[in-house]
Amino acid sequence: MAYEFEQVRTSQEIFAYLLEHHELREQDQPQLYRAFAEDEAVQNLVRSQGEASECDVERYGDVIYLIPGLQNRFLGYSRSQLKKELCRSTATDRDYYLVQFSILVLLLEFYDGQGSSSKTGNCRTASLPICRKDGRGRRRRVPGAPLRR
Repeated sequence: MAYEFEQVRTSQEIFAYLLEHHELREQDQPQLYRAFAEDEAVQNLVRSQGEASECDVERYGDVIYLIPGLQNRFLGYSRSQLKKELCRSTATDRDYYLVQFSILVLLLEFYDGQGSSSKTGNCRTASLPICRKDGRGRRRRVPGAPLRR
């Protein structure tokens, strides 16, 4: 398939923007967004560049996302890099897995898993404490706390 110079150039601009910002919003860059949304050749070129970089390029609503693949070391984190960022220098693998588990529990607390992706999941409100111990060790209702149903 033959592409025009302008299509190739536009697709490179879109991919460079995605590399820098990880997402392209319609209100931030309307010209680039419209070029991707309206021109199938530009879409194919951008997605081809994403495949070459082990990434997916997906459009959800009015935002185009650059999503690193599971084996992507360039745009994602390796296990050792993530361990370095999340844990202390003396942390073991056990500590690393505990941190990952904690993050997963927090995510599950706020999202109920409805929808096909994290962007379309239904957000839940966090459980707020409804009681606490007073000075004598007895449990007392927190003023203004929501009543549980």
